[in-house]
Amino acid sequence: MSAHDHEAKAVIRERMKQVLRSVERERRARAGVAVASTVGDLLPNPDAGGLMGYLPMWEEFDCEPVMQAWLDRGGVLATPVVNWAAATMEPGRLGGLEPPHIRMGLRGVREPVGDAIVPIDAIAAVLVPGLAFDAAGRRLGRGGGFYDKFLGALPPQVLRVGVCFDEQIIEGVPVEGHDRRVHLIITPTTIYDAR
Repeated sequence: MSAHDHEAKAVIRERMKQVLRSVERERRARAGVAVASTVGDLLPNPDAGGLMGYLPMWEEFDCEPVMQAWLDRGGVLATPVVNWAAATMEPGRLGGLEPPHIRMGLRGVREPVGDAIVPIDAIAAVLVPGLAFDAAGRRLGRGGGFYDKFLGALPPQVLRVGVCFDEQIIEGVPVEGHDRRVHLIITPTTIYDAR
């Protein structure tokens, strides 16, 4: 990747952070519910394996309605347990979306209570956050590489689903060799199939 592309990523990241900060709380909640109603039909059956979601920070797209629906269907749910020193994460089993199932981890990232890890070969689908996506499934994260490493370690059949607001879809995300794509991107109004 050229220095120009690296700068382009930085510019997009800053622009998307501003977009996310401008989304009102009520709209954020409606968007999560809208995506949940769509994603439910696209995710595998819980019998096929677990769902890896994420516990959003305040400005991230709220996928908790999707995760609650998965739990209501009896599915195994996991969210990231982060190893900051190694810049890696693994799926920690999550029994519910409220305390006592959740604790505050480092850097304001909420994580599951306990040490139960879901093996990656037991994951059927992953909900992937991002600052920006494009219709080809390219994703721009925050720059730490956590999700790229995690997605790269998954079996190829695991469904990777980006979830975001419509404004986070851009014409083209600059990519590097280590960047991993998603199969689907779901916004409150549109489904992009990049398989």
